[in-house]
Amino acid sequence: MEDKLQLITQKIKNIPTIPVIAVKVMEMISDENTTPVQLNKLISQDQGMSSSILKLSNSSYFRPRKPAKTLTQAIMLLGYRNLQKLLLAASLRNLYPSFGEHEQLLWDHSMGVANGSAELAKRLGFKWADEVYLGGLFHDMGKVVMLGEIPEYRGVLDRVDLEKEDIIDAEAEAFGFTHVEVGTMVLGRWNMEEELLKMVLAHHEFILAGEDVKERVAVISLVNVLCRKLGIGFRNPDPEIDLFMFEPMELFNMSEKDLEDISVYITQSYEEAKKLFAA
Repeated sequence: MEDKLQLITQKIKNIPTIPVIAVKVMEMISDENTTPVQLNKLISQDQGMSSSILKLSNSSYFRPRKPAKTLTQAIMLLGYRNLQKLLLAASLRNLYPSFGEHEQLLWDHSMGVANGSAELAKRLGFKWADEVYLGGLFHDMGKVVMLGEIPEYRGVLDRVDLEKEDIIDAEAEAFGFTHVEVGTMVLGRWNMEEELLKMVLAHHEFILAGEDVKERVAVISLVNVLCRKLGIGFRNPDPEIDLFMFEPMELFNMSEKDLEDISVYITQSYEEAKKLFAA
């Protein structure tokens, strides 16, 4: 593993950092005694973040009865869970070095997997929808970093998309490491929860998932492939993918109708998320 980390750091010189205020906000949200006024005081220290939260809270996505005029009003309108999701999504989006076609596709896919994983977890009766939302949001963090640091990575993504190659095999062959390993390393440096690192590490190789995160990884992996089938985050859909041949499906008693319903939800939430962050 040390050799792999050395190989990654030789190729990737600039490891992105998550905004300190976003981390502090997450810590405060986990404290049940935190008030909107306290959050307002902290978030106000970052003008860009403040304006983003106010802007997003007034978007058509949340359909507020009355527009929020202050950050405190926006926080109360969103609620702590939505605030946390928006902060992390906005922080991730700001990490993109540029926003060309590859970045847009990757962003679309991340949002699709995040929203889809949270919804599928709820429909299956699990209580950790927020956790798999984060897992879905950050599952391709390594691709974000590699796009910014390795110019030839765009060619690898193009080849994978065009020829339907396995992304893990293509990355390993080209660079000796994968976006999964890069993403896990970056999230580890951000001191993210161990559970999140485990979900990111195993989302392409379900066999690597420990019993403590197996169902969570199964949800993220399933939605990840479903988004590929639907074409969310890809230039074209891949209708030939048979999800019932996919190993994580064995954990869940899902019918063809269940898959159709969650597919409709993912597509609709993807379109809404696009409007939200374009607002």
